[in-house]
Amino acid sequence: MDLRELLSVPYLLEAEAVETEPGRWLLRLAYPELAGCTAEGFVLEEVLKNLEQRRIEIIVDMVEAGE
Repeated sequence: MDLRELLSVPYLLEAEAVETEPGRWLLRLAYPELAGCTAEGFVLEEVLKNLEQRRIEIIVDMVEAGE
């Protein structure tokens, strides 16, 4: 598989919301199939964007390492 194909593989998304104080929710997202591929924050769109950036970085690093 080339990099484009590897980047298009769908991964299971895990999501968790934790109330840090009354009415304030911390969002935790992860792709558990990719070790270390997690993101957290308070704005869903930002957390998703950060998670996707992390996913791409991890896959590119794995390809460059020959994994």
